[in-house]
Amino acid sequence: MAKFIDAKNREWTIDIDPVLVGDVAAELDGLSLYTILDNGMQGLKELLDNQPVFLNAVYILCREQCREQSIDEREFLRGLKGDAMDAMCDAFYQALADFFPKKKRELLTSLMSEAKKMADPLINKASDKAMILLKKQFGKLSASLDLIQEDSASEDSSGPQKESSTTTGNCNPGSQPG
Repeated sequence: MAKFIDAKNREWTIDIDPVLVGDVAAELDGLSLYTILDNGMQGLKELLDNQPVFLNAVYILCREQCREQSIDEREFLRGLKGDAMDAMCDAFYQALADFFPKKKRELLTSLMSEAKKMADPLINKASDKAMILLKKQFGKLSASLDLIQEDSASEDSSGPQKESSTTTGNCNPGSQPG
């Protein structure tokens, strides 16, 4: 059993069993959690690459809990965002590993551990590059704004002077104050 807390601070348990595997397959065009690790984990990769299907699969795995709490699918999915998505994914991986016999469980656990070790430095590197690009773009934007302000200031000081009109409170511009 694997648990996660969603963005609405609700706790969910993912506990995959043969009945739920059948429900997922019946409702999601034959998606088989039994074979998800076959062919170099191709099924798992495809599931994770198709976020709407993945979220629907997790809903099916948590549906009984939703019914007990009178929460429909839309309300359940509204709680899956931000850090809750990471927690949900971790719980799904753990529940999937717990579902399989020892050899597949050890393989999945090992692969997930290695993937996390590899992902952290890649995420940090990508984040660093993104910050460098943002700073460059901000610098260009700032320089462009400076040029626009300089042009605007020079037009104001050298451009034709507009005649100022004085208002007298009268809405008719042709009338003279009496």
